[in-house]
Amino acid sequence: MISFSSPLVFVSVLAMFAALAALMQVRLATILGFYQQEEYDSRRFWRAWLRIPLIDIRASLALAATVAVHASLGGKGIWAMWVYTAFLLWLRAREARINAGAKKKLVMTERAKRLYQLGAVFAAVAAAPVLLNLSFIWLWLQLPPLLLMAANAALEPLQRRVNQRYIAEAKAKLADYPGKIIAITGSFGKTTSKHILGHALENLDSVFYSPGSINTVLGHTRHIRERLKPQDAYFIAEMGAYGPGSIQRLCDFIPPSLGIITAVGAAHYERFKSLETVAKAKAELGFAVLRQPEGQVYLHDSLQAHAVFQDMKRQAPERVHFCGPTEAAEVRLTQVATRLEGTNITIERRGVRETYTLALLGEHNADNLVLIVALLRDQGFSAELINIALRSMPQIAHRLERRDLTGYTLLDDAYNSNVIGFTSALKALDALGKEKGGRRILITPGMAELGAQHDAQHAEIGALAGDCVDLLLAVRADRIPTLVEATKAKGAQVMPVASFAEARAWIESQAQPNDVILLENDLPDLLESRRLL
Repeated sequence: MISFSSPLVFVSVLAMFAALAALMQVRLATILGFYQQEEYDSRRFWRAWLRIPLIDIRASLALAATVAVHASLGGKGIWAMWVYTAFLLWLRAREARINAGAKKKLVMTERAKRLYQLGAVFAAVAAAPVLLNLSFIWLWLQLPPLLLMAANAALEPLQRRVNQRYIAEAKAKLADYPGKIIAITGSFGKTTSKHILGHALENLDSVFYSPGSINTVLGHTRHIRERLKPQDAYFIAEMGAYGPGSIQRLCDFIPPSLGIITAVGAAHYERFKSLETVAKAKAELGFAVLRQPEGQVYLHDSLQAHAVFQDMKRQAPERVHFCGPTEAAEVRLTQVATRLEGTNITIERRGVRETYTLALLGEHNADNLVLIVALLRDQGFSAELINIALRSMPQIAHRLERRDLTGYTLLDDAYNSNVIGFTSALKALDALGKEKGGRRILITPGMAELGAQHDAQHAEIGALAGDCVDLLLAVRADRIPTLVEATKAKGAQVMPVASFAEARAWIESQAQPNDVILLENDLPDLLESRRLL
């Protein structure tokens, strides 16, 4: 136990604990940011912590070495406390730099503030053993993830009451809402579809839809309470599936009368284990829509491969509409062309051919567009007005967003993480690269949450990448060996990089005139990092 035998010892101990508090202040915020990215789900966060883990191996070893030297001297010496103090202050400065470079910043919501404050109280209590033995510093620094999970568990009853109150307020507002609710889900394409449909309806009528990719009950609750207005003719709600029943819960909360299901695929495969389970989870939206007297469901015709959607069509043949490229589609996509100005499609609807131009790149947008056009035409909007709206569509940030920078073109597809979108982006890279005559450069860490299909899906996309790129900058190449090898096998050059920051530095110094650079998928901080404080 530390003995306060002199004023110098007291000052030394005070300085060391001030440094401990300063480091814990920053470190709790770091870990809370990761926890927030996992939606305060302790099971998901625990798995992420074990996978990384959320400790800095080198810093921890250096601190452990200091503790060992101090212990070998019998745990005596004021110098050790000052060594600890200096080391802790260095760690704090280092972690502050890590926080500043985080891709997704911590948002200090009321819930985050409560977790942070209680976590700090738990950290202060947990620091008591350090007074008994300085060796406990090393252990204490590893506690923040556990402290935040403990704080979350302690606050859960309060948080549940707060959530229930907010949800009740949102439900009451929805009960009086006179407009139509459109729900969109799918393994991929739902956020892009929401933005395309939202933009079109802003030009055709009035509409409310949430920004970004908000697709949970609590995410929608805030925006409904704060932003939904009675005069909005349409409310578009994106719905995400985190397991069987989650979309049904969203539909109970936000009862839709119109629905779009874009796709069933391997995105989030590790949560569902089989495509049929994914299909059933997505189908919850369609069946919820059909419970409304005038409900209409628009399905991409690839969904006909799943029995649950065939059953849906049999139950309500006049209200379930398959749309896509096959002969069996009710609204048939007959032609797709990607040009610099965007994506052109031709559809056949009720025996009439109509052509539309969407001012976005990517052939995959045609699959979203045919569903959107089918819904809008059934709502009574003319093909001419729909086309005017689609031609004015602004680019969607980080979704195959084209930016012409000094000397090169960047295709920013950071928010994509599925094979269909990846394939479309590679084809766009290939076409634009050949047109401009420069190098075709791909920066990617691959895709996430593919579960057992991780290697197979990356091998498939790597084979295509080998034909479409000249250089692959593989972020965290250790995660995607099959993509790297398949790309190399086609003769493309591969350069492993540790992070997007390293890739950006390479681009800034090495990009050449007319290069076209595709940024495909951006992993969250939790997955990109190997070791974090």
